[in-house]
Amino acid sequence: YAEAIRLVITSSRKKMAVKTLLEVNNEAQKLHSQRHYNAMVDILGSWSNVVSDVASFELSMTETHSLLSPLYSRVLEASLECFSSFHRDKELDKWSKQLLNKNVETMILQSLDSLLSQVSSMRELVSKHYQFMHRVLSPIALCDNNQSNNGNQSNKGQQCENFVAEMIIVSSEEFNQWRELEAVYIMLEYGYMKHAVNDALCEVALLELEDSVYVPQALEDVFFIFHRVAQRALSTG
Repeated sequence: YAEAIRLVITSSRKKMAVKTLLEVNNEAQKLHSQRHYNAMVDILGSWSNVVSDVASFELSMTETHSLLSPLYSRVLEASLECFSSFHRDKELDKWSKQLLNKNVETMILQSLDSLLSQVSSMRELVSKHYQFMHRVLSPIALCDNNQSNNGNQSNKGQQCENFVAEMIIVSSEEFNQWRELEAVYIMLEYGYMKHAVNDALCEVALLELEDSVYVPQALEDVFFIFHRVAQRALSTG
């Protein structure tokens, strides 16, 4: 397991280190622009396979913790490295300053929309990862507590929650960095919605839905923007 995790982390770091692209076809450009997210998928996906395997061994809480904890620290460190590299390479701080301006060009909004899709995908991936960890680890703790005759039921329940929490949240630094991902998403999404709606309201044309039935183009555009923002927010949990 240690070698498998080492290899996937090394491979992911190589992907993120590529700053320029030699190939110019659209598919290669898309993969390159999403290299941080794809690297995170590789790392957390490989880790999920490891956790599933270990869970099938029916080990105790202590044995599971001893086996997984050292590797999990490396997995989380590499995953956070993906986000840090993404934050730096995509110049997210520069984006936040641009969104403070009163007027933002349509071309910039289109680029921001694409960037937001990547940020929301990262949020969704992290959310699903923690849901998976909780779903797989909880039965291990429950089974271990049920086999033990020591302590009352409430203490056993607390021990179960403590075990899962210790396995999932390795450090406060990790927690704070994932919270930064949340903050970045909220800031960028709010900026996108605000400027995109303002831009849409400048449209004065009418849209013909059917014969002799017209609605303002601005209304249709604003509805599309709200729908897109809502979809991204809901998909990330």
